[in-house]
Amino acid sequence: MPRAQIRALRPVTALLAGSLIGLVGLGLSACSGQSGSDRPSGALTVACAGSQSWCQELVTAFQTKTGVETSFVQASDDPAAWPAAGQADVWHGASGSALAQAQTAGRLEAYRSPQANDLPAEVKSADGWWSGVNADPIGFCSNRTILDELGLALPQSWDDLLQPQLTGQIVLAHPAQSVTAYQALWSLSQLRGQTQGALDYMRSLDPSVLRYVGDDQAALTAVQSGQAAVTWALASTCSQVAVDRPDLTWTPPSDGVAVELTGVAVLAGSANPKAAQAYVDWALTAEAQNLALGQGDLRLPTCPQAELVASLPPLRLLKLVPADPTAAEAARADLLTSFTAEIAAAP
Repeated sequence: MPRAQIRALRPVTALLAGSLIGLVGLGLSACSGQSGSDRPSGALTVACAGSQSWCQELVTAFQTKTGVETSFVQASDDPAAWPAAGQADVWHGASGSALAQAQTAGRLEAYRSPQANDLPAEVKSADGWWSGVNADPIGFCSNRTILDELGLALPQSWDDLLQPQLTGQIVLAHPAQSVTAYQALWSLSQLRGQTQGALDYMRSLDPSVLRYVGDDQAALTAVQSGQAAVTWALASTCSQVAVDRPDLTWTPPSDGVAVELTGVAVLAGSANPKAAQAYVDWALTAEAQNLALGQGDLRLPTCPQAELVASLPPLRLLKLVPADPTAAEAARADLLTSFTAEIAAAP
């Protein structure tokens, strides 16, 4: 998506817009890029989970900034496509889930970057295993035309979805088949008293759910086409569709927002750990995170001073559910088994 079109995306809600205006004057940390380590040298290889053009832009910018000869290899969240031991020094763009699995497998080296001090606590590992570089909040993607017909305002909380006017008006991806839906379900377990609290909420929501579908796109299509009024969705996904469908609006739940994270981490066995740490420092700066927006990435940067898509609030305005990929992965089997048995079988 062209940068000019990204900046033109309309505000989410008047409430958020007012909050943004009120916070402009606050003194926020600048993610200035000053590294706490000595100036690096030598060569560095980045395992990059992203498009080739974005990965190339990252390594070129870091090399220009530091003089470190920097290259990349493609990687992904699939363990079969993880960087081989000794193949790379740092991993950029891995999901929170992949980073949690890699940590458990002994594939990461802990490093507390001084730049991570500027990040919200909810988007980084307390022990320094990884730090988030962007976060995609999970909220509500709504068809305002249908909500207007129902006499409802945009949903602003999880409980707003329980309004009787929404009976049969919600389509959701099944959490056993959608990363986003599972992350939303897990966050509900953190907000409402672990597994039983999440199941109690989903049981209350069930009359409003027209159907569960196999993926996020199918749920979003139902809202686009007017078959449903609301679905759970990533902010970036709903905002992308809203470019051509201005009646679609994304809003965050005020009582707790889950995020899908991608992050950066030093890989165990790095041949150049000093350069790897310097890369992590740089990846957490506004300079580095602004490159994603130039590539059309609508996810929120974790650095408070990085550029934002005009339609979305910064992380500091959201009540975040702490990202804990390790705990989310550990709970997956039991939570999904209970959901499938008690709420809805997978389609």
